[in-house]
Amino acid sequence: MPIYQYECESCHEQFDDIRKYDQRDEPAECPECNEPGQRVLAGFAVGGSSGSAASSLGPSCSTGGG
Repeated sequence: MPIYQYECESCHEQFDDIRKYDQRDEPAECPECNEPGQRVLAGFAVGGSSGSAASSLGPSCSTGGG
């Protein structure tokens, strides 16, 4: 099951919850205050830009060398 990120409507605590895909938009119970939390879009990194973690991993296959 996927992990979704939620934010509590009451205390604004952000938390993760493992839920079925069809339950992803239903409110999740906040672990801090037990009030409902709404799903938020979680950010994630995509490699390729300078200064990113991906660029510090070394040369990619497309850089040649040989």
